[in-house]
Amino acid sequence: MPIYKRLATVILLISVIALVFACRGGGDITPVDSTPGTSTSDAGPQSTATAEPPGEPLTISLPDEARILYEAWRIVQREYVDIDNVDARVLSDGAIFGILEATEDTSLSIAEARALEYDLELEENYFSVPGGDELEEAYEVLAYAYTQPSDTALGLVDLNTAAIRGMLGALADPYTAYLSRDDLRFDQADLEGSFHGIGAYVGTNSEGYPIVISPMENSPAEAAGILAGDIILEIDGIEANSITLRESILRIRGPEGTPVELLIKHLLDHDPERVVILRGNIPIDSVSMESLDDDIYRIRINLFTRRTPGETEAFLEEALSQGAKGFILDLRRNPGGLLRETVQVADLFLDGGLVLIEMEGNGSRTDWEADNGGTGLDVPLAVLVDAHSASGAEVLAGALQDRGRAQLIGLPTFGKGSVTRLYSLSDGSGLNVTFARWFTPDGDVIEGFGIEPDILVSFTEADLAAQKDVQLEAAIEHVLSISG
Repeated sequence: MPIYKRLATVILLISVIALVFACRGGGDITPVDSTPGTSTSDAGPQSTATAEPPGEPLTISLPDEARILYEAWRIVQREYVDIDNVDARVLSDGAIFGILEATEDTSLSIAEARALEYDLELEENYFSVPGGDELEEAYEVLAYAYTQPSDTALGLVDLNTAAIRGMLGALADPYTAYLSRDDLRFDQADLEGSFHGIGAYVGTNSEGYPIVISPMENSPAEAAGILAGDIILEIDGIEANSITLRESILRIRGPEGTPVELLIKHLLDHDPERVVILRGNIPIDSVSMESLDDDIYRIRINLFTRRTPGETEAFLEEALSQGAKGFILDLRRNPGGLLRETVQVADLFLDGGLVLIEMEGNGSRTDWEADNGGTGLDVPLAVLVDAHSASGAEVLAGALQDRGRAQLIGLPTFGKGSVTRLYSLSDGSGLNVTFARWFTPDGDVIEGFGIEPDILVSFTEADLAAQKDVQLEAAIEHVLSISG
């Protein structure tokens, strides 16, 4: 199906983005404690955009502390990938809900809040905005909340933040999120090879709770007994489905040696378990390699960091110098990473040509292409994928599959094909916004669908009990069959 016909299908996916990963809708799969500025959903090293486009001066009568809601509204209206399918009233209702929830005002419904006449006793046009009736009404509720006595004692910044979080919540997109200045201090850390946290990858389930995709090897999470499929119910006493996935991640992260308390629902247990984990410094080994029988080498890419292309090429050269007859590229449990570096890895195996298509909400298309030449062009190759292969891992797997370079072996991938960009707000906080979708070279949708392997191989209970990697065995057999 051509890509322009598939866009209509993608638009329908926005309401199911937060489905549990097994249902292939996909929450964000990122290191639970790193979520770097160039995250698994990024289009390469992430740039920080400003709130206002060139040629559109900001003309509002708002105090500095109250302008970030307007700025966020403008960014979402201009940049969000599916904004044509989101009613402005829905966003405004979300903002009003956020305000009422923050002030703990349970006496008003959103409709009642809209209908109230406010005597603000403020200077004329203090909260005047040119954002249309919908945003004007949200600001009226914000002004009302600001002038009412409240036990919460929220200032304008707090109310603006609450309104933004409510507005973004109305999008039902776990990848579009507000980040405070403190959040950004952690969130913009580059994927250089380590981070502080517990060491796990997470997504979201159908109820909005973070679900563990996999703990990292030798991590504090693994040592504490955290397992794939575990559901995080609480984070330091806060109900985990009451905040966004990104907020959950940022709460779990923290300085090395500090504790975080999690309420965990293990997959096969009825009663949740409360676990205290000391955060550590988590090194990320981007790439590893091992020699298998018959001169077959497995290159495992755990995460696409800045070091990944160079490390992968070095391993390829080393193995070829040892007489390698074929390679298995293991992308299982790979949650993605930096897109530019993902494309550079594809360069090693593709002699030019298309790697992926990026489509923005405004219809703008960017084609990411491989360079000519590459260290691994002529070697027999198979690629291992599973339900935890996401984002950049799916980009690479999809490119190698569509281009006929390698067959995929294992299980259908996660289905994370959205692209985010970080925008700065005037107070130093930021907005991470889904602005594009990824498609494979053949125009296949990644978001919500994932990629089907050429050779489907799943584990039986007996395989798991015997610790038998039947997917790897199938990949070895396939490489030998094409290596002669």
